[in-house]
Amino acid sequence: MSFTQNDIRPVELEAAKTREIERDMQWLVARQAQFVPAACPACAKDDPRPAFDKYGFRFVECPHCRTVYMSPRASPALMAEFYATSKNYEFWDKHVFPASRVVRREKIFRPRVEQLIALLDRLGIAPAVAMDVGASVGIFLEALRETGRFTRMLAVEPNAAQAETCRRLGFETIEADFFSIARFDEPITMITAFEVIEHLYSPRDFLVRCHSLLAPRGIVAISCPNQFGFDIQTLGPQSQSFDVEHVNMFNPAALTGLFSDCGFDVTECITPGELDAQIVREAALAGSVNFDGQPFLKTVLLDRWDELGRPFQQFLKSANLSSSMWVTAVRS
Repeated sequence: MSFTQNDIRPVELEAAKTREIERDMQWLVARQAQFVPAACPACAKDDPRPAFDKYGFRFVECPHCRTVYMSPRASPALMAEFYATSKNYEFWDKHVFPASRVVRREKIFRPRVEQLIALLDRLGIAPAVAMDVGASVGIFLEALRETGRFTRMLAVEPNAAQAETCRRLGFETIEADFFSIARFDEPITMITAFEVIEHLYSPRDFLVRCHSLLAPRGIVAISCPNQFGFDIQTLGPQSQSFDVEHVNMFNPAALTGLFSDCGFDVTECITPGELDAQIVREAALAGSVNFDGQPFLKTVLLDRWDELGRPFQQFLKSANLSSSMWVTAVRS
């Protein structure tokens, strides 16, 4: 299932994308006076230790579960306004996703669909209603629809441009913040949220809401960065995973603990990422990181890349050391 950064984030769009990110960042900077302090999003303890500052925002680390998170951060209402009007998200809708849609569907979302269908079958759960939270432009739901297994598929997407794309694809679309859905007209079999939980003011409230909407033994599946992953650990605060939107950076133990606290039995927590080694290699080639005193990384990622790069990435995946994390859980 190998692919490159350029396959999903075309380099020719990078400059324009960076401009839109800067506009979104300035929107948040102008409203920092409205930010509020937060306890650990994983274990809920309020005992932060300074980690680093980036883009003028403060990141701290929980000494109990080692989750890194932004505090103070935008309030829930401010976050909802930000995502509903984000210029960067509009840019992705108009340019990045169309340029990378096929690769994303075939290399990322189709395997996720196959994995989830296999899980439902293994658990003896009949597919019925699926809800994709943060559905973006509907690529996952397209792949899910192809299976013919679900009778109803819903997209929850607060960004107006991306919600309209989901509607054009024929999906029942809720253009609203997930937390505005207090109840639904029937129990949901499966809730998915890919690259969402790291953006939320309260991941705990999110999982509690999922629990309330799911049918008995319904499943939830999420993906998010793994703060203990290779490229994040190697690049540290320079990692692009630390940005103004990723206010929660979990690790496997902390995230599975959060799921358990919210009434779920975790069935799987893995790190199936494909890009860690590429990301660190490209940072080294660009001069933003060096391997002085690290001859092993220099050998693998530079000198013998063609020979060792792919096996090294496979090792990171199998050892749960990739920076892309995937968790599935059943409502208990």
